[in-house]
Amino acid sequence: MSVSNEEFDISKFTAGDNFFGQMKEAGVADDAFIREIVEMFLNESAASLKTIVEAFEINEQETIRLFAHKMKSSFLMFDMDEAHALAVKLEQIEAPVSSGLESLTELQNICTRSFKLLRLKYLS
Repeated sequence: MSVSNEEFDISKFTAGDNFFGQMKEAGVADDAFIREIVEMFLNESAASLKTIVEAFEINEQETIRLFAHKMKSSFLMFDMDEAHALAVKLEQIEAPVSSGLESLTELQNICTRSFKLLRLKYLS
């Protein structure tokens, strides 16, 4: 699925508006700083998601829990409530980890779409 400006009204995508608006009002952020935060979030989240996928492949429950925990607060910052809820589920995963494959797949789909929209909104 490709997301472009023609297919989606980016002005309706509000991810991060609250958080970044507060930072701008407080005088602690400008557009360049926000770009850096978004880039860092996208890079670190992609790496964490990859680590979670790899941990599923080797049935490494603690790694899944650790990286899901790491990601969940960042999801809230970008108003990614569904991704946050899935990260909470993965953080509480029990053996066998295969029981969480549906949550992982859903999280990957949400992240793919949201990350594309964040790039359009903040990095284009």
